Amino acid sequence: MALGDRPIRLALIGCGEVTRAKHLPALSQVPEIRVLAVCDRDPTRSRDVARQFRIPRHCDNAGEILGMPDLDAVGVCTDPGSHAALAIAVIRTGRPVWVDKPLALCPEDCLRMLDEAARARVTAMTGFHMRFHRLVRQARELIRRGELGPVQCLRAVWHSPRGDDNLPIWRK
Repeated sequence: MALGDRPIRLALIGCGEVTRAKHLPALSQVPEIRVLAVCDRDPTRSRDVARQFRIPRHCDNAGEILGMPDLDAVGVCTDPGSHAALAIAVIRTGRPVWVDKPLALCPEDCLRMLDEAARARVTAMTGFHMRFHRLVRQARELIRRGELGPVQCLRAVWHSPRGDDNLPIWRK
């Protein structure tokens, strides 16, 4: 995972709850990755996150991240409506990009990101972390072995400790 003798130098755009509570704590445990910068439209939030996780740089403008010459990859952890524009901007810098889920709000934006990544020959991916969950892998294996017969429909229910009162419009 590391690049030669040094860790992968990463920046994250978006310092919301998932970045603070999930991504950065996990990344801080990976010695092959060094988060060099965080960015959020709210300068107080990016400053506080940088301080909490001992990240050397913070900003409130994604353009600053795009212009940093010492980055190897960028993670986009913003609201889904901004994923396509930010991911494409990262891809156009020639850097790999990881985009939090959902990838975008419409298929056209997903296809635009794919086209840009293919044209630039840049790795672009999205984070569907539950695909590695033991129960998901177990279900996949049952389906693969044909033990369930032909699958015609699938319904999945996911429970989260968060309430549904303040869901953004794209999640309703």
